[in-house]
Amino acid sequence: MACSEPMMFSRTIDGPHLGVKSLKAYDAVKTQREIRTVGNTPVSSPNSLSDGAQETSFFLRREGVFFDSFGRNFRSIFQNYFIFKMTMKASKLALLLLLVVALEILLFTGCDADPFWVRRRRRRRRRYVPPVPVCSSSRPYSPGWINSWQQDFNVRCITSYSIRVWQSQHRNCKEDRIHYFQCKNGPFAYQHRHCSSSHYVNDFDGPLAFKCAHNGVIAGVGSTYSIGARDRRFSFRCCHKHGYVAHTCKHTAIINKWDQPMRYVVPSGYYLVGAFSVHQNSKEDRIWKFEICQFSRILKWVRV
Repeated sequence: MACSEPMMFSRTIDGPHLGVKSLKAYDAVKTQREIRTVGNTPVSSPNSLSDGAQETSFFLRREGVFFDSFGRNFRSIFQNYFIFKMTMKASKLALLLLLVVALEILLFTGCDADPFWVRRRRRRRRRYVPPVPVCSSSRPYSPGWINSWQQDFNVRCITSYSIRVWQSQHRNCKEDRIHYFQCKNGPFAYQHRHCSSSHYVNDFDGPLAFKCAHNGVIAGVGSTYSIGARDRRFSFRCCHKHGYVAHTCKHTAIINKWDQPMRYVVPSGYYLVGAFSVHQNSKEDRIWKFEICQFSRILKWVRV
């Protein structure tokens, strides 16, 4: 009997319910043991284990149960502790991010500044700055420009001629026009004593309306430029001859557009007698139209 009980103990500790079966086996052994007392000396039954063997068996059973349950509990505790630490780290990181975002909102909501991630992106981006165009003072190729940019001019036709072609070209960086004139035979032969020059007929930035008096034709144009006003004033030279009268007069349409070239040629049989212009400050330019007339000689009736 003493040799079979340890085998039962070994089978019990390998079972799936180690702690319960071990304690039941211990209780069974304890109930089966008979203790006899002869005087003060306990006597064990031959079917029971000795006290030392029972204590050793009990200790082994208790220690096996303890270490087995402790291992399972330790693994569970370690896993829970690891999960807890990871959860705490994640919550701390999330809390830190929330604090940073809240700080950005508090600092930059009331002003025009952008969040730091937008500012960093803008600092990395290089904006393309186009080069400033150089304003050239050269004139387009033409054989007859009579003035340079922002310069005064005064042109006159030779005796008995009048203006036939008026041409100009604008440049935005100069806010001015250069001019070209061409003359043709007038409707009559005249001398310089038959001509007169007007004063400036317009103010800077103001409208212009002019027509030759005494049935005259335009035989010269003068102009002065103001850098402050970015505009020109004009004067005209008119020539006439006694005995000739203007008739069949008409106004042209507007010849040019803002900031665009202008070229007007007086049609055959007509002569330039008037000019009209308006200025626009936003464009710093003028548009033009003209008045042209035909001329005839007045016949004198003679009594016979």
